[in-house]
Formats: sequence, C-alpha cells, structure tokens
Amino acid sequence: MKTKTTLYSGLAAMGLMLCLSTQPALGNVTVNVLPGNQVALVGGNVVFTAQVSATAGETNLRYTWLMSPTNQNPFTTISGATTATCTLTGVQTNDTGFYFVRVTFDSGTNLGITQPSAAVKLDVYDQARIITQPVGGLIRVAGSNASFSVTAAGSLPLGYQWRLNRTNLTEGGRIAGATNADLTIAALVAADTGSYDVVVTNAYSAATSQVATLIVYLPPDISVPPQNTAVILGSNEIGRASCRERV
Repeated sequence: MKTKTTLYSGLAAMGLMLCLSTQPALGNVTVNVLPGNQVALVGGNVVFTAQVSATAGETNLRYTWLMSPTNQNPFTTISGATTATCTLTGVQTNDTGFYFVRVTFDSGTNLGITQPSAAVKLDVYDQARIITQPVGGLIRVAGSNASFSVTAAGSLPLGYQWRLNRTNLTEGGRIAGATNADLTIAALVAADTGSYDVVVTNAYSAATSQVATLIVYLPPDISVPPQNTAVILGSNEIGRASCRERV
C-alpha cells in the first residue's frame, strides 16, 4: 500500500512540474516617455518618444498615445500616433496637458498584454505677436495731434513700448500711451517727424511692429497782410501779400 502511495505521489509531482514547465513566463516590460516634461510656444513642434525595455523576448509591440488636460479620465487617443514616436505639429495652447503611451505586446502564448507609461506634461505658451500693424504715412500740420495703435496677442501680461526712430518714448507731457497699445502725440512740432514702431513683449518673446511714418509740416507764415484798396470800376488792381515759409 505504501509503495502505491509513493508511486502516485511521484506521478503527481511529475505532472505538476510538467504543467508548470509548459506555462510561458509573462514578460517584464517597462515603458518611459522621453524627454519628459516639455515647454513649447504656439506654432512649434513637439516630439515624444517611447523607450521600451523588455526582458523575455516580447514581440509585436503596438503603441497608442493618449493625452488629458488634467491627467484624469477621460484620456483622448492621439490620431495617427501609433509608433514609438509621437509628433505634434503646430501646437496650440489647448494642446497643454499630460501625455502617455500604452504599449501592447505578446509574450509567448500570452497575447495583447498592455503596459502604460507614466504621464509627462506639455505646457504650450502663446508668445507675443502683432495682429494689426500701426498705420503710417501720416501728414499732420504743426499744433495738431497724431495717433498710432497696434493690436497684439499672446499670453498675458503684454508689455508695450513705442519708439521714435528706435528711441523709446517716455510717457508724459505731449506723449500719452507710450507703454500702451494706443499712442497719441499732442501739439505736434517738427521734431515729431520720423518713424514710429512698437515693441510688444511677454514672458516668452518680443515682437516688433512694422514702421509707421509721420510727417509734421509748418504752415506758411504771412508776414505782410493784404491792404484795403479802393478800386475804380473797369480798372485792374491786384491785392498782394508777402508770404514766407516757416522753418
């Protein structure tokens, strides 16, 4: 009886060993996203790369890239990103968020095993840029006013600095809006003639507008006014005045 028990125990142990030896070991796959967190400007391109480390000859790797603005569900699948590299072209501020890759692979007879990476963050900032340029070609008489304006966009706050012939204008006196989007020069004088532009800045870039010109002219000065004259009907008489140009 003891012999039969020993025989049965030995057969059971052999069967268990045979059963275990035929089960494929699950692969150990780790996935990382390089280069990690990134910062980009609007209109730029961003590249993420999946780094996969496998230990058991895993095969048939498939990639799915996903993102979420808050790193919480729901995650959105990125269309067309099905390789180890995810390229985002012409990014916008709404591309800011968290990105990760889900790698699906086969290990022996175990098919469709999934391993996600940790998420990395992308921040997209809007650089300062000119939307509407200041209009030049202004011709104004001395003593009048002239105005320039610019429309700009970008991540706030935006800074403005108007310049005359590339020299910064200072707020005060006849100058209003030297550091705003709208500039006004009051009581124009000949020295206000020149080329005006504005530099718009934010934390990420600076943009310079196109040049807008202003010409200030002085009206002629009448030095001798015309005199009252009696005219005989049928005669010729010319009234005269003496004029000289102001300088």
